[in-house]
Amino acid sequence: MLQGAPVENRAQAAAGKQAAAVNNPGGARGTPKAAECLNTDYSELYYAREEGNTISKLFKDAKLPGGDPQLFIGGEATEARLKKEQNPKVLHLATHAYYLDPSGPSMTFNTDENQNEKEKYRFLRSGLIMNEFGKNNLGQDGIVTALEIALLNLSGTDLVTLSACDSGVGETTPGDNLAGMRTAFHIAGAKAVISSLWSVDDSRGEQIMKQFYQDLLQGKTAGDALRDAKRSVLDSEGHRHPFYWAPFVLEGKDEAVFPHDQQRTKVSNASGK
Repeated sequence: MLQGAPVENRAQAAAGKQAAAVNNPGGARGTPKAAECLNTDYSELYYAREEGNTISKLFKDAKLPGGDPQLFIGGEATEARLKKEQNPKVLHLATHAYYLDPSGPSMTFNTDENQNEKEKYRFLRSGLIMNEFGKNNLGQDGIVTALEIALLNLSGTDLVTLSACDSGVGETTPGDNLAGMRTAFHIAGAKAVISSLWSVDDSRGEQIMKQFYQDLLQGKTAGDALRDAKRSVLDSEGHRHPFYWAPFVLEGKDEAVFPHDQQRTKVSNASGK
């Protein structure tokens, strides 16, 4: 699948209906109570393009049913493009994300506003930055809020990977689920979501994602593939601090998205043996 923002982003790729995308964000403007608070100077994610191309090639080489993955880079990784996606088997999004802390000064509510009023904005405080961000595009501001994500059609999607900083952060309410992108993608129908709990080092993020998809396509479960991908960074010199290897977490159904026995049957049938 895809994702994008105006100046720089990480990368995105999806497969199963096979789609993949890469992005670059920048700019500012958007949702009520949020746009005026967003960073307007997003730095370029140099490894985003490489990440998208690498993941796309892995899926192509696997020769999975459903055709080659779709890869959207830079100007193609738009809010409009994302909202057109219908049930990709795997949706990989690499871009900038945002989370606005409701206790921060820019999100302070008037003293006469009660908790119920505050609750209305829970799914607007987090989201993704797409290519239109900061540009004068009619109809699209390049900000895909968690509320908009929840309205996507992902009922046939086995896995969504959010290769973006703070993509797993959200607001908690006693007796309720975390209000953020993780929950929004589940509401949209995704069976499993991988997201990050803090900022992601661009280079190490690309390393984790490459190893993760290599293992996933070999038939490992998403949980095992993610664990081993994080270990590959942990075992590398100079990157043993949890900041580099531990930001990504899996939530939802932990299963083999591409079971090895199914792939073996496919290859056998293709060879006539």
